[in-house]
Amino acid sequence: ALRISSHSLKGAVRIYGATDVYDLAYRLELIGRDGSVQGAEELLDEVKEAVGRLTPLLEQFVRHHGD
Repeated sequence: ALRISSHSLKGAVRIYGATDVYDLAYRLELIGRDGSVQGAEELLDEVKEAVGRLTPLLEQFVRHHGD
């Protein structure tokens, strides 16, 4: 589940150029690929912070370019 979710997140943020989220999701994907969860919790906290920074930018984009 970790590998698949991380892979999906990677694809979703890539089109927006969110390289910080992409890189973190890639690292999570590698952890999941190894069948481990060691270190995933800390990375997940970083992902949440990075997505938190991305969200207002996406909302602003939608307000200006929506419809």
